Amino acid sequence: FHFSEMRNNQLDLYKGLIDLVANNREFISIRAIATQRRNTARNIEDVVKHLYQLLITRGFDFEVDSGRVTAPRNITLTVDKAEGLDPIAKAEIVRDISQNVQHLHGANNQLSKISEVDSKTNGAIQVADLISGSLNRLINLENQNGVKDEFARYVVDTLNINIEGNDSFELINIT
Repeated sequence: FHFSEMRNNQLDLYKGLIDLVANNREFISIRAIATQRRNTARNIEDVVKHLYQLLITRGFDFEVDSGRVTAPRNITLTVDKAEGLDPIAKAEIVRDISQNVQHLHGANNQLSKISEVDSKTNGAIQVADLISGSLNRLINLENQNGVKDEFARYVVDTLNINIEGNDSFELINIT
């Protein structure tokens, strides 16, 4: 399942996966972060790096504050190998996220590593791709009527995601 590879004849299959996620919400925690491209002059690689940093830092903060996890923690960030983070970007993300979570929750918290996996064999990465692709499409492309647009609206409606007024970096709690 990849948002960019979705075709008309696959729509029901893709919707079925989102239904599975929606029906099992109590067992999973999903966070997303998005921004409108028009709000930044940065290149896409820099934007993605900063979105990872904000997502993990704010997500960790949310999980600790809600009592779902306790600090201290070693965090592993798992990303799609296709994202193609270079070694410098990975090192910067590890450093910056570790500094942020240590500042917020103490010195024994850190991002210990970034693991890259092939999304073709990882359902969690596939779900993340579908949700993030949907949010990106709705936030950055207006008034489209293709299969991906129909799916994106289905994701937002089924998972009760409110994207109205989302014009800056915003943590979106889906569960």
